[in-house]
Amino acid sequence: MFDLEWLGVDPTADPVLATYFLFHDCDLETLQWALTTLRLVAPERLYHEPVGLSPHIPSTYVVATADRTLRPEWCRAAAVDRLGAAVVEIDAGHCPHVSRPEGTAAILARVASAGPTLAR
Repeated sequence: MFDLEWLGVDPTADPVLATYFLFHDCDLETLQWALTTLRLVAPERLYHEPVGLSPHIPSTYVVATADRTLRPEWCRAAAVDRLGAAVVEIDAGHCPHVSRPEGTAAILARVASAGPTLAR
């Protein structure tokens, strides 16, 4: 799931690490803003409590192909195998809504107008 380099990294403690893992594809102005928004997220429940999913609900998963935290190949497979989601890709890092807002918005608009499809 996670890129091995990402394990144990606290991006809130080091802007160089935050830049490398989260915002490497941002322009300088966006990067400077993004670094002010960092918050440590520790979703312990996510790792230890199963979630009841409804795979019969059509879903779409956006894979960031240049993600340095979550492995894109794992995300692609898990979206289909575990969630039954259709997969859409964006050429972006971990935060496509920050680095590629227009591309992210276009994907969301396309999915909203066409409706997601089941991958299975």
